[in-house]
Amino acid sequence: MFTKLSLIRYMYTQMNIVQNEGGAYYKPLFYEYPNDDAAYDNQELNIMLGPSLKLGIQSKSMSVESQFYYPAGRYCEVFCKREKNCCYTYETGQEVTLPTLAFNYYLDLRAGHIIPMQNATRIASLDHDVQKNITTHSMQDEPFEMHIMPMLNVDDKKFEATGRYFNDDGITLDKEDSHTCDFGYDHNVTDGASPDTMEINVFCTGVNRTINGNDKLGAIQIYDATNMGVALNTYDVSVTQVGPDGTDVTKKIGQTTYRTQDDRLSWIPNIGVSLDEIRDISTITFTK
Repeated sequence: MFTKLSLIRYMYTQMNIVQNEGGAYYKPLFYEYPNDDAAYDNQELNIMLGPSLKLGIQSKSMSVESQFYYPAGRYCEVFCKREKNCCYTYETGQEVTLPTLAFNYYLDLRAGHIIPMQNATRIASLDHDVQKNITTHSMQDEPFEMHIMPMLNVDDKKFEATGRYFNDDGITLDKEDSHTCDFGYDHNVTDGASPDTMEINVFCTGVNRTINGNDKLGAIQIYDATNMGVALNTYDVSVTQVGPDGTDVTKKIGQTTYRTQDDRLSWIPNIGVSLDEIRDISTITFTK
């Protein structure tokens, strides 16, 4: 249940895209890999959730192991519990044998994608002294997280990723009473050195008001930190916003930390610091 609640912001965004542009959210692998013949096999095991998340799950047999197919590319586990090797590259499409007990599933974020998420486990306070019930409605009071899995653009010598986030109150039928934000991440590749800066460009449209807590940015996680050469560095994080007079205003919002358990560079706001609404931000910059 907490897994599903953590994915609501992504699922809701993708459902909005499907409504406006067509397509599907829960779909066979070949929807994203139409030229890969193996993507047409074992469709009940290999599933895409939108364009960004690959799901491997055994739902039709009692097998303790199953073969899941991964098209060529780089992937990182979203809920990595192994504390190492959370990301992997397949130069060509490959079948991978994995345990499939009742509680096993494999959810991977594709390289080149940014998705909105929430940490339902933390919100439910399961790791604190107080436990509270959470619902899809109560999750609207909480900020969202930005999860980024950059992909190497060999020609431009950059790591890049893109994504979208849609938010409304979940009730309105007015499509204009909402916020839609497009994200673009990039940093230059320097041989043998970590990047001095990384940047997320933000472009939001919609109503000029706060809709709910989901408008606020509560955390950023950049996957695959070791592969990109950023794991051993601490970065100052700042946001650029448009001030009251129309000029850009830049302010620092904290520093990154490295999460060894899943190889991610993470930013969360300092305790007591007010959160910024994503629609007010034009750029998020990480500076070494």
